[in-house]
Amino acid sequence: MRTEDEPGERAADTQAQERLLLLGLTGLGLAHELSSPLTTIGLSLELLAEALRSGSTSGEAAAAQLDSTVLRVRRLGTLIQRFRHFAQGDAGVPSVVALDAIADAVMGLVRPALAELQVRRLHRGDRDEAARALVDPLLLEQAVACLVLNAADALGERPQGAVYLRVARWAREGADEVGIIVDDDGPGFAAVAAASRPGHSTKGSAGMGVGLALAGEIARAAGGRLVLENRAAGGARAVIVLPRQA
Repeated sequence: MRTEDEPGERAADTQAQERLLLLGLTGLGLAHELSSPLTTIGLSLELLAEALRSGSTSGEAAAAQLDSTVLRVRRLGTLIQRFRHFAQGDAGVPSVVALDAIADAVMGLVRPALAELQVRRLHRGDRDEAARALVDPLLLEQAVACLVLNAADALGERPQGAVYLRVARWAREGADEVGIIVDDDGPGFAAVAAASRPGHSTKGSAGMGVGLALAGEIARAAGGRLVLENRAAGGARAVIVLPRQA
């Protein structure tokens, strides 16, 4: 028998499921995003320790390297706090930022991971000084990094393949929007509609199905969306589309 409370109960159940999903995505996404920088920091400290033992580095050089490592650790601490708030439904600490600055920062963030994947070609394409959006820059950097790393993974055994990162206006639906666009020379999405669903990995059994889903959640929290499509010339395209700020 139906009761008047059932619609409200179903809505509450749906909200609870969405919250659990967001918490799970955030936890997995955080683990995903921390893996590469923690590996880099650990290797850096190991090399520094060896250099100090062998006497091949000066105290000043060692201090400079430690200062750099401290900055990385502090950034990771800030990232953890942002993800915690994001998991609670907080949009982070939004400010009006230039998307070119985000793309430039991501270029530096993903270099170590791309080296591990043996991806040698990451191209920084079109720029747009008018492309600005109201977002949490740290969260957006992580979302774009997810897209770049996903694209790099998609190249597989294609040594001549490349990933392209650019910023441009996004005027397909008549709205005043801007996009951070990631293209790749990989095989494209086997199923575009399913690609951003949590648990659906574009890497098959090797992936967790987190990167694209998390990028989509971050985009939606900023009032935007994630657009996925296959390119006519081959390969995939992922775009974080956001309302443009004057």
